[in-house]
Amino acid sequence: MEWITKMKVAINYIENNILDNINLSELSKILCCSEYEFQRFFSFIIGISLYEYIMKRRLSLAGYDVQNSNEKIIDIATKYCYKSHSSFTRAFKEFHGVTPSYVRNSEKIKLNVYPHFTFLLSFGGLNTMEHRIIELPATKMARSGDKDIWEFGKWWPTIAAQEKGLLFPKDFWWNNEKTGRPEWLYAIPEGLTDTNGYEVFDFPGGLYAVTTTYDEDEEKTKAYHSLKKWIEQSDCFELANENNDPTYHNRYGMGHVSSPKGFIRHQFTIFIPIINKM
Repeated sequence: MEWITKMKVAINYIENNILDNINLSELSKILCCSEYEFQRFFSFIIGISLYEYIMKRRLSLAGYDVQNSNEKIIDIATKYCYKSHSSFTRAFKEFHGVTPSYVRNSEKIKLNVYPHFTFLLSFGGLNTMEHRIIELPATKMARSGDKDIWEFGKWWPTIAAQEKGLLFPKDFWWNNEKTGRPEWLYAIPEGLTDTNGYEVFDFPGGLYAVTTTYDEDEEKTKAYHSLKKWIEQSDCFELANENNDPTYHNRYGMGHVSSPKGFIRHQFTIFIPIINKM
């Protein structure tokens, strides 16, 4: 557990010094290891190199500044440790897909977000609850609606069994806030016309904050509140609701059992809809 505490300190050091030159020597001292060992350990735990993590965090924050401030682009480039307008523009376009000037001169567009890495500790060991941002595609979904939800759970696997190259997840649970009814959803394949009488609606997709925990009430409650707090503390995105998202009632928060059959302790993935801050 001690190494997790030290790694959290290291991540916070990076975040607190994101506008400055990150001192690798200081980071290695936090974990009581060599600079080489720290970089290897960081890549193993976080999944990307230290350099890439810092770069993505800076470009994520820079995107917010370009879109939401009146600072000159060259000043933002300097703020995030780029030595020239051209080097900043190249890196910005590679990360966000558009140039800073295009963002500044356009209507609000979606930019990529790379969040501050978060560990969550729980009694009894590490709960590997990594919070992340994903974008789900728009698709058509069938839902249980006012029909028997368990019968729906028998129907959609018959459709899934006929699909080739099936990618998961495709089935979700949510609580319909308009009807107050829990619903089971399934992303139907293109061209399916016989949905056994189940209602089909257009799922708009969009940005979601996501985390995975155990499929147990107490664990799911803790994970949900942790993820929600993470969103509320973000400088880049916020919770979607019916006042700030016209598609909200077609993309509520939802969940998905994400472990295959046969597991004694199932995993559960939580999806909370978010939007970029204006």
